[in-house]
Amino acid sequence: MIETPLTLRRHPLVVSTGSPFASAAEDYTPPERLNAGAIKGHPWGRRICRVRPVAEQFMVYDAMGRNVLSTAPTPELAAHLACRRIARESLPPSTFRPVLEGCRFASRAPDSGSILVHQVLDEDGEVLGESEFGREDASKAAATMRLAEMERKLLTFEEFELITVPVAISRESLGRKTYGAVFAAGEGGRHQLRALMLAIWKADPEARALQPNHQKFIAQREIDLLQAAGSGNASVCDVDVSFCGGTRSIKVLLHEDRMGARTVMAMAFYQFRDPDEARIQSQRNLRQVG
Repeated sequence: MIETPLTLRRHPLVVSTGSPFASAAEDYTPPERLNAGAIKGHPWGRRICRVRPVAEQFMVYDAMGRNVLSTAPTPELAAHLACRRIARESLPPSTFRPVLEGCRFASRAPDSGSILVHQVLDEDGEVLGESEFGREDASKAAATMRLAEMERKLLTFEEFELITVPVAISRESLGRKTYGAVFAAGEGGRHQLRALMLAIWKADPEARALQPNHQKFIAQREIDLLQAAGSGNASVCDVDVSFCGGTRSIKVLLHEDRMGARTVMAMAFYQFRDPDEARIQSQRNLRQVG
């Protein structure tokens, strides 16, 4: 049978088969006295956890049996945790990010894999952002896409941080000659940079058409950024990365590793709010790191 998003599954894939750590899930009917509340009518499962001490695990699924809402050693606790999760997930995306006012949550079950993907849809039903790590993370991804459409002068510093990523670089040289820029060793900002590039690839049909392989797309964008940073001698290379036909953009700040990421971010933000203050602050920071 070909499954559709509305196909009822008795047990989610993640618990439908056994492993060295737990048995395969089996059907379970909770006691009638249990106060089910918001999960009344939801399918349940039970399995044996083989990690010592061996114990039963009671699981509450979503209404379609595709996702485990909660797992606990007793039906009462499993029901309580599932109800709390449903209450938390009934909150709109704007609860997590005010800029998402008018948006709503959805989810999809990927054809391959067993983890439910949480989505944020805009007013027109288009996907703004998604994540396998929960609704709060999906809201962050969606807020990034929404803020990328806005005039940066209207953003708060916290919002500005979502669409701006500072990444430390170093310049390779031999004697007096500089050959180019490379990411600094152990640079944590590169993970955020790659995550943003993946979000761009997912959001922009033109990017996917240009390069169907997202890993190759990200690698090429990193090369482009390093070439831009290596072509000049500025301590900070400020690059606006536009996508979706120029209607959205994020900012990448490639900075010398002697400068702190937080300082670089503040300098870029003040540049929009008060250019004179930004210049003074920049001179102070350069004296401190010089």
